[in-house]
Parts: sequence; C-alpha cells; structure tokens
Amino acid sequence: MNMHSRSAFWSILLSLLLISGMPDARAQIGTPGPRLTWLGTADGNWSIAYDVSAFGHIVVGYYQQVEGLSVQNIRLFRWTKSDGMETAILPDRTGRARGLSHDGTTFVGSALLTLTQAFRWHPDNPDQDQNGQPDVLPLETPGYNSGEARAVSSDGGVIVGAVYNWSLLGGASPREAFRWTETDGLQLLGTLGGEASLAENVSADGAIVVGSAQNQFGKYHAFRWTAADGMQPLGTLMYVLYDSSTATAVSDDGSVVVGWAHVPGNDVLVAFRVDNGVLSELAGPTAYPQTQAYDVTADGSMVVGVMFNENGERRAFRWTDGVGLEDLSAVYADLLTPVGSYLRTAQAISPNGRYIVGQGFNAATGRFEAFLLDTWQTTAADATPMLPTAAELLPPAPNPFTRATTITLRLPVAQPVRLEVIDLQGRSVRTLIDGWLPEGTHRVRFESRSLAPGLYLCRLQATSGPTYRTLLLLR
Repeated sequence: MNMHSRSAFWSILLSLLLISGMPDARAQIGTPGPRLTWLGTADGNWSIAYDVSAFGHIVVGYYQQVEGLSVQNIRLFRWTKSDGMETAILPDRTGRARGLSHDGTTFVGSALLTLTQAFRWHPDNPDQDQNGQPDVLPLETPGYNSGEARAVSSDGGVIVGAVYNWSLLGGASPREAFRWTETDGLQLLGTLGGEASLAENVSADGAIVVGSAQNQFGKYHAFRWTAADGMQPLGTLMYVLYDSSTATAVSDDGSVVVGWAHVPGNDVLVAFRVDNGVLSELAGPTAYPQTQAYDVTADGSMVVGVMFNENGERRAFRWTDGVGLEDLSAVYADLLTPVGSYLRTAQAISPNGRYIVGQGFNAATGRFEAFLLDTWQTTAADATPMLPTAAELLPPAPNPFTRATTITLRLPVAQPVRLEVIDLQGRSVRTLIDGWLPEGTHRVRFESRSLAPGLYLCRLQATSGPTYRTLLLLR
C-alpha cells in the first residue's frame, strides 16, 4: 500500500467511524445522576425484586398473578433492560426467584415442579416443554423431595438454601441447610445443635455460607459456615443479647456479615453488622428502632434493608459507615413521582453499591411494585461519575496490527468483567473475558484469526460502566 493509498484508507476508516456512530461510553451509560425504574406487576397485583446483577441490567423476583375473580398465584419473573419483565419462563406454576449470579445468566429459587423444589435457571438449559424458554431445572437432592434455593455464588456455580421432605400425612420435615455444586452435588451443612437450619446467602466465591440454625435449646441463631470449620455461631454475643438471629448476607471476603436479631422482652427486630467479629446494631429512630438488614456490598461498606421512619412507616434503608442509616425514600425523594410514591423495602444491592432493588409503592399505578434504583452519584463541580470502582482499558499494543495485539485492563477492586471485540454495528465477534477478575493489571492477547481487515472496537464492561478502544486490523 503506497502513501496515497494508506492516507485514503485512513480517511475512509475515519469517515466510517463517524458515520457508524461508534458507541460512546457516556452515551451507553446515560446522563449522570440517580434513576428509579418501576418494573411493573405483569398481569398481577404486586411484585417484589429480590436480586440484581452486578451491572444492573438483570433483576429477578416474583409477583402475584390474578386469574379470574379470586385465584391468586405467585409467579417468578426475570427483568432485563432490553425486554422488561419476562414471565414466560415458568408461566403456569408457582415460583419465586431469589438469587442471581453477578453476570445475570443464572438465577435460583423455588418452584412447584413435582413438589416445591429448589431450582436453577440458565440460558443453556434445554427447552423440553418447547415453550421457547430454557427450562427451570430442579436441583438433584437425593433423599429429599422438596427444597428452596436462596442464593448463588458470583459465577453461578454454588447454590445454597434448604431441603426437606414433604408428605400429605406428615407435612414438612425440619429444613436442613445445604450447599450444592454440579460437581459435588448436595452437601448438608448441619445445625447448631438443634433440628433445623436454613442457608440464606453465600460469598462471591462460594466458600462461605451464612444463615440461621437451631441450637440445642430450639432457638434459631445466625451461623457462618466454611469447609474448614463447618457451621459455627456468628458470635457468643448473639446468644447473650438476642432471643434469635439470622444472617442474611456476607461480604466477598467473609469479614462482614449482616442480618437481623430479635431483642428479648419485646417484638423488636434490629439489623446488625458484624465486622471481623465486632458486632454493631443498625437501629432506627428511637421511637421506631426496628430494622432488618438483607444485603451487603462486596467490600462490606454498604448495607440495605427495611426500617421504620419517625412516623412509624415502613421504608427501605441504606447504611454506610460515617453516614449511618438513611431512608432511601427521603434521599431520593426527587425520583418518587407522583406524590405518594415511596420505597418500602430494599432486598439487594449490587456488589459495588450502585444498584438497589426491592419493593415500593408506585402512586401512578396504585400498586406495590418491584423497583431498580441506580444510585450513580456525580460531583457538583463537573458532573463526572463518582463510582466505587473505575476499571481502566489501556490502548492496545500494537495498534494497528496484522495478526495479534495485546489488550491491557486495570481493576482497582475485584469485580465481574466482560471484555469483547465488536464490529461497527455493535455485534460481538470475539469474547475475551467473561467472569470475575481480581484487582490488578490483566493482559489478554487478541488473535485476529479469521476476521476480515477493518476497524473494530474493544469493549470493557465493568461495574463502573462500559469503556471502549478502537482496533485497526490490517493485512
């Protein structure tokens, strides 16, 4: 290629780039600032969201479906930014979706299949009933005919919950906490000396399980389980201070556990946070101190749940160190229109703390609805994103290239990452990374192989949003 041809080639590529409207990170993320999305109720009366993906693009939960004048059924849903609330996954059976992998591909819960059983859903599941949707598949739980899945690890490989046996004459047997993997199958986690237990959540890597279990006196108390130590009480103070307690979530490294406990002598439940063995109560206003914590961020710095405000009204809360307990309906009052709308409970928060889901009252519809709250913050000075994590995609080298180039990314904290090469129409031509990466610098060699020469885009999707670099493949 001579100098004139090369110059013309670059000119054409630049024109194509401008005409094609190359995806821009700012355009993809949207205008900086918090946003509230009501997810609707499908053909039902109410809905509630129970978990959200790391990128905030997928939410799962369940809703109440109405049939005829009086029949009301609980149905699971999967909501996506592109398609809204999807209810056809299990359209004719009772089901609840409770846990979601960080990338949003796997969700778990309970559904009325043969009996009420723990299930796992993934896009690669077969479509045996030929309804156009991958099937909801029950977990294999030898010795138990019933169960429920409560949570799943970041990669979708470890599922936790409880199993039991049910019969028409005897009813349900005591629940037993489990940890399940496709390789090892069902693993029972035991109790604290009593008969029953329930696993509520699992760490991102699947190594730590938390929940509640009966002790020898028949009281339920919070536990923390690891393969090395088995099931252990969350702390001796739990036995001393509370009649009962439940651990509902754990940080990535297992150092922070949150939940709620019952205060002796009254009906008050109080949220707690245990940080490296140090117990703190997250109590509400003096007149209405009752709180329950449901989830925590990857680093343990933010907690969400439900509280009662100074008027005794049930409200979603967020807790952060230094700020304390915040009524989300007050913090994001500008988003709650029309007047009368409010956020009732916060069930889950994304690993980086940006996205919160739960249930609120939508005054526009007069219904309790699942919501997705994007809490993206900006500075008053320049309106640039103030995100907990900001992944960096460095310029590929060499670029332009003929056969291969090296792509480098830097992560300030561990997080789920998707790195792919796309064409100018936005179609993915090669996925280089799709999973959880530790903090630090990572390098990936991209080989062009059968790709045609031309201009491509390298897209990094991290918890801080998408970032792009151009790639020019020559021959």
